[in-house]
Amino acid sequence: MQLADVALAGAAVGAALVLALAVVLAAQAWYVVRTVPKLPPAEGADHGFVAQADRKPGAPARELRVLMLGDSVVEGTGIVGSHEDAFSGHVARALARRLGCDVRWVCAGKSGSTAATLRTEVLPRAKERAAILGRVDLVAMSVGVNDALRGWTSADFAAELSQLVGEVHAAWPDAHITLSGKPAITHFPALPVPLCLALDWRVGRVFGAARRVVEGATSGRGASYAWVALEDALPRPGETAFLADGFHPGGSVLRAIADAIASRAAAAGVMDG
Repeated sequence: MQLADVALAGAAVGAALVLALAVVLAAQAWYVVRTVPKLPPAEGADHGFVAQADRKPGAPARELRVLMLGDSVVEGTGIVGSHEDAFSGHVARALARRLGCDVRWVCAGKSGSTAATLRTEVLPRAKERAAILGRVDLVAMSVGVNDALRGWTSADFAAELSQLVGEVHAAWPDAHITLSGKPAITHFPALPVPLCLALDWRVGRVFGAARRVVEGATSGRGASYAWVALEDALPRPGETAFLADGFHPGGSVLRAIADAIASRAAAAGVMDG
């Protein structure tokens, strides 16, 4: 057998394996889409206030004003209760604890949002709702997973995210920014192997681009970047890591994300101005 024959045989086997894998991934994706339940968003007011718990009598009040902006995580998809029980409430409480201040917040989120639709559909509403804050000190963003699931390349996503970050800065030039980091897709109960591995690779590329865009765009402007891996979000007694759809984060994961955002906000000195 000639080396050329070996190469051709290897290529044929490789092509067959790739085709077989593609069929498996397509079948698993179809099954997930058909079986994962569609959960409603959190209910109630899209704004709130958290008071500093340990302020001494007579001490002056310090207040941080925060806009939560993003996809289904910010919308509170699957949370049984209000936004106080969802991402926004967790972030506000974590900031109040970590920074030792009152936190006044507004949230604007929409399930399924990509960087592009967040900019064109959600951001205009966020600008209107944020007016009740008077000013915005911190913008806590969640975006990227839907871009990856829709198959956008990291370059396409980087371009869209750059536009989004630019418009956020234009609207609130003195605000700090955090962008929640890549979730560990391989831990999502709703996603079987090998689909979760393929999606984890794709999401990783998109969030790698996100980190470079945000850190580069905000360099020198005082903004910060928050990254939390799902491996660090361990369930606490009485809480669950995922909601009923096996896809969206539950209380313990939201708390871990919130703690990471608060940590990055403290490191960036959001209350030092």
